[in-house]
Amino acid sequence: MVSGSKITVIGAANKDIIAKSTGKFIAKDSNIGHITSSFGGVGRNIAHNCGLLGLDTAFVSAVGADGDSAAMITGLNRIGVDTSRVLSSEEYSTGTYIAVFDEKGDMVCAVNDMSITDALNKNYLSSLEFAPGIIALDTNLSGEALEYILSLKGFTFFAEPVSVNKAGRLIPYLSQIDVIKPNVYEAAFLSGVEINGEKDIYAAGEKLLASGVKQVYITSGEQGVYAFCEKGSFHRKPYKTRIVNANGAGDAFSAGVLYGLINDYAIQKICAFACGCSCFALESEGTINTALSEKAVSDKIKGEEIS
Repeated sequence: MVSGSKITVIGAANKDIIAKSTGKFIAKDSNIGHITSSFGGVGRNIAHNCGLLGLDTAFVSAVGADGDSAAMITGLNRIGVDTSRVLSSEEYSTGTYIAVFDEKGDMVCAVNDMSITDALNKNYLSSLEFAPGIIALDTNLSGEALEYILSLKGFTFFAEPVSVNKAGRLIPYLSQIDVIKPNVYEAAFLSGVEINGEKDIYAAGEKLLASGVKQVYITSGEQGVYAFCEKGSFHRKPYKTRIVNANGAGDAFSAGVLYGLINDYAIQKICAFACGCSCFALESEGTINTALSEKAVSDKIKGEEIS
């Protein structure tokens, strides 16, 4: 499926502000807890995790011309991610994402301001050249940007729907997407199948395959992942792990899928490796677990039936 070994991630980069309640979360009240800030954005997170996994990765995004964005770029460069095509904008400020988690580490709500991604328009993207390989997209991009990128020839396209609210931007282009990784809510929206149980997940996955997508990975929290391709479907339960922070787990999973695609893994092995990657994010206070590496994940999944 993959022509070339380069991964180009195109998507959002922002500052994450994460609040977690230390006691039982009470809605519509002031909760005592911890607040941390770090760099995030779905595209940036995927690129960062790909870099930690040792993949040849380039990142295309837009950031404000400020000190925070400079530190963000330096951090990606330090792990070998090519950021030469990140646009620095004087017009917009760097995107911001605020998420609130309960005492169990489950998200209660989130708000984001990603208006800067409008700077990643067709005019800017058409000025760039992309190395052969995989182009990974997140739906913080505008419909115009998605249409242009998915019209390019000779690439393998991976799509991360980001949210139900933004997943609809992919619907006109499903037949041009090779691999997609929605959660159950996004899969329901994209497929038009109401998901109330496992059989509905299978129906949604098959519907997405019928739309032209070649591989589908539907993540379902504690139920694990349901994977689909022309050879059949596969369900993998998650590894047992202590959940510290659920933020970023899906992005680590996406990086694991990209690692598997580059290495031509079968879907069973991709699921095992990607689930291993998500464990590292779940066990970390931050969005990114810097302990993530190819060896660390391989050690975690050692002995699994993943051939």
